[in-house]
Amino acid sequence: MTNTLRIERLRSTYLVPRDHPAPQVLRAEMDDLARKYVTESCGRALGALLDPNDLSVWVIDGLQVDLLIDVHAALPDDIATFWASRIAASVATTISRGDDGVRVLRFANRAAYLAHLLGELAAGCAWTRSYFAEFDSLRSLPAGAAVREALLREPSQAEAALTLLLETNRLAPVCAVLSPRDQERIIARCAGNATDSAAALDAVLHWIEPIPSSREFLSLETYLGIRRHLSNISPSDAAGAVEHVSRIWRWAQDNKLRTIVSLILMGNVPVSLVVPEEISTLSLLRDIGKQNRCRLETLSGAVRSNAAEDKLLHEFDSPLGSIFLLLPALTKTSELMELFGGLENGESRYLLFLTCFAKKAPDAWRDSALRLGAGLDEPPNAAMLSRTARSDIASSLEALALPEDIAYFNSYEGELLPDFIPDAELRKRLAVAAAVLVRAFARGLPALGGSSVEYLWRNILCGDSWVALAPGSVTIRLKARPLQIVLRMAGLHESRFEVPWLSNKPITVRFEEP
Repeated sequence: MTNTLRIERLRSTYLVPRDHPAPQVLRAEMDDLARKYVTESCGRALGALLDPNDLSVWVIDGLQVDLLIDVHAALPDDIATFWASRIAASVATTISRGDDGVRVLRFANRAAYLAHLLGELAAGCAWTRSYFAEFDSLRSLPAGAAVREALLREPSQAEAALTLLLETNRLAPVCAVLSPRDQERIIARCAGNATDSAAALDAVLHWIEPIPSSREFLSLETYLGIRRHLSNISPSDAAGAVEHVSRIWRWAQDNKLRTIVSLILMGNVPVSLVVPEEISTLSLLRDIGKQNRCRLETLSGAVRSNAAEDKLLHEFDSPLGSIFLLLPALTKTSELMELFGGLENGESRYLLFLTCFAKKAPDAWRDSALRLGAGLDEPPNAAMLSRTARSDIASSLEALALPEDIAYFNSYEGELLPDFIPDAELRKRLAVAAAVLVRAFARGLPALGGSSVEYLWRNILCGDSWVALAPGSVTIRLKARPLQIVLRMAGLHESRFEVPWLSNKPITVRFEEP
């Protein structure tokens, strides 16, 4: 039996002495006694009646206790003891009748009670249950935040409660309301500091085969599964293994896993294919491969592929990889997509992207990232551009552009490509399209919607990057820039999107730490 007594509604009657001023005053006096003495007295009384080794949690909706007390007949301590003994007896009698599923509920232990709360929070009905009153401080929080806080406040019960949900197939709805960051925090509270162990990761990879193909990796569900099925792995090693498996899953989603494993099996550690915080995972995979080459071969073979995906990645550095920040703004602007979104519009897209960058980078035409972003394998020649540009770029965008943005892009009068200088009319149309595109991008950033193009270039668009192109994916890693925090606030770190002119292959954008 829990040593905490909570009675949600206690209905009592009182004998009021004739000389007492008013019944409501007597009730106030008795309530003061309850607050001061009765809780402790009830605990002692219940301890004498119930099995101290029983960890059950009982929830009783209400008790009817009828007391006839002359408040002047005894000392407050004696009155409180008498009152508490009657309450304790009523509690014991109610418990002896058992769980009725409505007014009286029994949970095997505190973890089971907490698990029930988590399920009700995820279902959105927790606050219709009077017996969750002790969690009222969470009432104003969204479901995910309430689940997180309930677990973080009871670290000794958190893993047991979640494991119970897993064992009874009730975990999925709870994970569904938790963000990836919330799941990481809960794992950290359950496991402490995560540790790296090649042996633990090897065992987990064997247990989890094949790598999940779903678009979402549930780290909390994986951690609990490891703790349940691989009991020899410590909590800290299990937490570390979850971090590494989540990275391996992401590589599989980006169609990079086969390439990474192939290079490791050849004795290389392909650090250029991952962000710095993922290098430790490469090292563990290398160590696993030295002891158990079959594990890596199985890991690689578990990823579906075709012959084209067996080719090694094509990777290159670019000073203009930020073009991939503009692509979502292009796809979300219907007027731009009408003019630049077709498979046949590659040359026009390329001219548009050159216009966005040429004023600050006159040799932008040399950059492979711009060609890739436009969907071109090679720069088009001047004759081809002269034939296609005028018919593809209309003047209907001008109503969407800011005059100052148009003036900025129109002020560049140099070559876009060798031997190709747009005439005044074409330059104006390109300037209008570039103004609409860059402004659409800026308006998606917190507090930067009205910033000048010059400011955006200096703090957002300018900076080195690394581009990895695989047959099934494109990955862009942008090096730190002054307002990178704004890009993260806008949700652009680890963002994934597709564009039709790149065969709808997933494009992932990441930012390096400053």
